[in-house]
Amino acid sequence: MRCIFTKDVTEFINAIPLILTNVIFGFIFISVFRLVVRHKYDANPKALTISSIAMSFILKLVFDAGNNLLYDKAGVWLQPNTFWYYAVFIVFTVLLAYGIGRMVDANWFDKVLQKIGIDHTIRPTIWDDLIQDGTAADIRLKTNPDIIYHGEVKLVEEDVSEPTIALCYYKVIDGSTNKCLEDYTYDANKVFVTSYKNILQIQFNYHK
Repeated sequence: MRCIFTKDVTEFINAIPLILTNVIFGFIFISVFRLVVRHKYDANPKALTISSIAMSFILKLVFDAGNNLLYDKAGVWLQPNTFWYYAVFIVFTVLLAYGIGRMVDANWFDKVLQKIGIDHTIRPTIWDDLIQDGTAADIRLKTNPDIIYHGEVKLVEEDVSEPTIALCYYKVIDGSTNKCLEDYTYDANKVFVTSYKNILQIQFNYHK
């Protein structure tokens, strides 16, 4: 009885790398991809597990095909279930997820989606579509509509419809006289922060 139990435990321990291969690499890919495109995890852990298993299967097919091709072309081959095999597999997964995430998050990818009949992006909120690198904004608050806060968008709260917005390199302008009241355009330590609920009007300016 003890021998059978010991054999079962040994077989289970030896099968752990195979079990992890069927889950962990897909999970790494999904984690890195969602980090790049600013997506949170689904609330359903079962859906995440199934997605990780499916992605792990695809990643292993692609990686093993590349491993065999490398062996045919250069005579270099990574032995499966070894340290270097998993180490290179992890690096491959991270780089692939990052590259695909950057591609999907690019503006030109939106145009590709529109051409094939998909009229929406995968970004979680409209703010992710509106705000790009170097986007400037003019903000008027409900409490004082005559005052304009003009600066570069530094941060926007993610995954909410009414986010908190932070401006850096900003200046405060009197909207009626166009006179600059405060100027922090060269002071990186000054940040203007307000909630969308307090904003009467916001205008984005796209420039380099």
